[in-house]
Amino acid sequence: MARFLKALQGLQSLDPVTPEKSPEVQVEFEDASLGNAGGDFPAASRSRNEAPAVPSRTIVMQPEVEQAMPTSVSEKDELVKKLTQQLAIALKQRDVVAEEMLRVREKLESNDQRHEEEIVRLRDALEVHQRSAQTIENELKSIEAELRQQLSRQQQEFVQRLGEVERQVREHTQRPLPAIPEAASEAELREFQTELRQHMVREKEEFVQRLGEIEKRMSEHVETTAAEKKKTDRPRNDEAKLKSLQAELQKQMVRQQEEFVQRIAEVEKQVRKQAERPVAETQATTKPATSSGGKGELFHPYVRGHESEKQIPNTKAIGQALTSFSKPDVAKEFDQLATAVFGPIDFQCMSQPEIVFFGTCLPGEAAGNVVLGLAAWLSQHSCDVLVIDGALRKKELTAQMGLGSSPGLFEFVRRETYRQDGTYRDTETGISFIPAGKSSFVLTDSESDFTSLRDQLREITKANPIVLIAGEGPDLSASWLLAQVATKIYLQAGLGQVSGDDVRAAVDCYLQLGIEPTGLVATNPLK
Repeated sequence: MARFLKALQGLQSLDPVTPEKSPEVQVEFEDASLGNAGGDFPAASRSRNEAPAVPSRTIVMQPEVEQAMPTSVSEKDELVKKLTQQLAIALKQRDVVAEEMLRVREKLESNDQRHEEEIVRLRDALEVHQRSAQTIENELKSIEAELRQQLSRQQQEFVQRLGEVERQVREHTQRPLPAIPEAASEAELREFQTELRQHMVREKEEFVQRLGEIEKRMSEHVETTAAEKKKTDRPRNDEAKLKSLQAELQKQMVRQQEEFVQRIAEVEKQVRKQAERPVAETQATTKPATSSGGKGELFHPYVRGHESEKQIPNTKAIGQALTSFSKPDVAKEFDQLATAVFGPIDFQCMSQPEIVFFGTCLPGEAAGNVVLGLAAWLSQHSCDVLVIDGALRKKELTAQMGLGSSPGLFEFVRRETYRQDGTYRDTETGISFIPAGKSSFVLTDSESDFTSLRDQLREITKANPIVLIAGEGPDLSASWLLAQVATKIYLQAGLGQVSGDDVRAAVDCYLQLGIEPTGLVATNPLK
């Protein structure tokens, strides 16, 4: 547009020169007129039609070029025409551009409005999704809580059923055997043995049948859980927990089945031994036990079912303890010790279980020899006994029995293994043994360890009313813990090794904890 304005200005500068517009006009005055005394020009006040009164003025004008004018005018008209056309075209283009800009502006405004509406719609959808996600999360939490409750209830039901099966198995295994006739012949003994074997086989089949029912219920539960999972789409962690629980329950059932098979095999073995004994010996072993008051639990040596029938690997120490009773002085010492500990009691009939803890007066010592000797003495008197190696530092008895790498007291108190997995037995003497454990740590007198040990001993005394614990010195927390759960506490003092101050210091250690020792056991280390 500026270019067109410049062109128009150039056209204006090309207008023809007229006498009125010409700057070349020269006015000459006569000398006579200059001599006039008046200051004004008389011709300036006159009109152009009037003749000048004094012809003393002459106007001189430049000559005009008449031949060049037509060419300049035609070129000018042509140029004006072209410029006018260009200007019209430019104006049209301007209008087109303005219209296009208007359309673009309207389109942008409509796009902005559409984008704002889309943002509002997306914001509303986001709020709806957030509310839906919160609702779904709450539903998942409720489903998870319900699933956990169902799993807990089912686990409790399974544990109750399993406990009932164990109780029934224990009742079957602890059921007293029928008496063998005095004048039984070999054929009758074999017939009796066959009947017992058939009876055990029937019980085994019954147990397997019940176990199959439990497995069937578990499989039905798994199928039901899978169906519920498809409906509710529960999280993967719940499925993993369910599978782990199912695997654990399956392991428990397999373990219980193996233990039941071992118990049946052991009972058959004992029945076979009893059937092969002479008639006189059979009469002696099957003679009814005398009872002074009719209370308590009877001891049936070598026949009672136990929670674990794993054999003690090395029974050499037990054999040496039994052999030592051939010496009169050793037999007399343990007779006196048993009388002092248990009193005049009939071991065939006990009204209350006995848990006796034997500690030492000096740190670093253990009472394993005294406990093992007393256990052998009880075995000679047809009494089953359970020995626990509570010396978690020295582990002398555990090493003597060849169970240094086996789980035991520490592991089942800390719930790291089952008590049945850490219980061993010598079927020849009726002595059961729980090693100290394979852990390098010791128990503490904390509330959790105390509660766990108390509950475990409560179950142990149901099958073993006499429990002997071999402890260590008064400086260990494990000795304090074992003394708290014992019914009687005895401290061993080696003659020539322990002074009166050592004894008083050891007793004071227990008294400060509210534990009063029952007595003191003096031993001769030279023997």
